Amino acid sequence: MSRTKRRWSSRLSRRGRRAAAASGPPLVMIVDDSLTVRKITSRLLTREGFDVITAKDGLDALQAAERPDA
Repeated sequence: MSRTKRRWSSRLSRRGRRAAAASGPPLVMIVDDSLTVRKITSRLLTREGFDVITAKDGLDALQAAERPDA
């Protein structure tokens, strides 16, 4: 694993733990037109303790943000 990757992973892990301890897992929305990018990023963030919502474009993101269950 590269030094940069380890550094980001460590930062995400610390942030995820702090936020989860405060008020439950933080919610993150990933917006990208690439399914592969959405899946990989979603898995990484889920492993680090984040709740994740994905959207394929801006319109999809706005619709997801307006839903009461989001």
